[in-house]
Amino acid sequence: MSVRGALSGIKTILVMNTILPPKAVFRSVTRSMLTGKPWSGSWIGNPYLRQHTRILAKMFRVENRWTRRLQAPCLKLLPVVEARTTLLTQVDRNNLNVIPVLLRLAEYQEDWIRDPESWQPDKQLQPRTLLISLIQHLLNRYELPDFCNGAWFIDGALNHIERDWYCHLARGGSIRHFPGWLPKLTRQASKYFLSAADDMSMRDAVRYGQVMALFHDEKTVAYLLTTRIGLNFSHDAVWLPLLEMLASDPKPIDFMELVIDYLWAKCELHGTRSVRLRGRTLETLYSSASNFFKNLGEQSGFDSTIDKFDIASSNNRSRLLQFCADQWQPMESIKPFEESMGGWLWQMVELNRQDDLQEEARDMQHCVADYGWDCKDGKVSIFSLRSRRLEGGALDRDVTLEVNCQSRKLQQVKAWRNRRPSDLTRKMVLRWCVFNQINPGAYTMW
Repeated sequence: MSVRGALSGIKTILVMNTILPPKAVFRSVTRSMLTGKPWSGSWIGNPYLRQHTRILAKMFRVENRWTRRLQAPCLKLLPVVEARTTLLTQVDRNNLNVIPVLLRLAEYQEDWIRDPESWQPDKQLQPRTLLISLIQHLLNRYELPDFCNGAWFIDGALNHIERDWYCHLARGGSIRHFPGWLPKLTRQASKYFLSAADDMSMRDAVRYGQVMALFHDEKTVAYLLTTRIGLNFSHDAVWLPLLEMLASDPKPIDFMELVIDYLWAKCELHGTRSVRLRGRTLETLYSSASNFFKNLGEQSGFDSTIDKFDIASSNNRSRLLQFCADQWQPMESIKPFEESMGGWLWQMVELNRQDDLQEEARDMQHCVADYGWDCKDGKVSIFSLRSRRLEGGALDRDVTLEVNCQSRKLQQVKAWRNRRPSDLTRKMVLRWCVFNQINPGAYTMW
């Protein structure tokens, strides 16, 4: 063979394979990435392999406690996947991102019951099914429903509650006692959990089992899973008793959703312990929910003509709840202010949430809660001047201030029930204006 022919043959091999020799060199490059040794992407001719190894190299670029912990299991796992499958050499990363799944498996090395070396993959399987067979080989003593496999394809932190549940069930743990899960599933809920659809997540399947065990109706369950009950697991001390109430006394769908949104808002604003369901009926809950959203609509200025029909709109309620929960940005160039004068300690507090405005309005008996939309739009900022005696005690509200954000001009200063502030309070407001370069305006008017 001529020299030119030999060189052409070598070039063809380099393009078709990863590097020469095709098996050993990939393991050495991977080992270089994991151990911090020099390597170059130009060494890798296979475009798919280059995609995957770039992700791996980026994750192990800096040595830290996390990379040191994953190094050993990755060195066991990655060479086996490369040598026995085409997951890294023939699968596009955009179709199946293999490396993150392997890193999650490495994070759970303590739950491995078999070694990667003993895995004999079926090369006829589709890429995702092939990767799932590796997961099951490493972790499963018992067969699990197909929807459980989705736990390993959830993005984010390597540790995840659903992956903890997977390992718990795979080694034979009870469905009724998930790790990190306070409410226990009933026997009937556990049976429905196992029959959940393949496209559900494990969290969806848990809620599906809980709701199905109470209602035994697929249509009602499908609806409830789209509400905040299906989306939120942090308030189960409220959701589970509520589900029992709804199951014992079925109500129309719009009735249930209004009550669910109301209880979610109460839990988010004041904590789960603020909600008491014992001794209450669904009718009283509905009445409280209607009043809550009407008052919220009026206080926020969302809709001055809001009525029962408007409240029944889930879009309107979502907008109100989002507005109530949102926190807007503080006014620019405002420095913390705390001074003592006249035997009192004075402190200025900016109000950055609708809930804060409502509390100010309740205590001061004026309409500051109506300024939430202007605050969110960046038109005005609301401040509360508070004081207490130097000897100690709680801070009391003295006056509420409205400042125009664009002109930095003080527009209103109102004491309790819109009364004029005292002389001492007026002096302190002026000192705050000077300190933060706020135009006090016609301060003689307030």
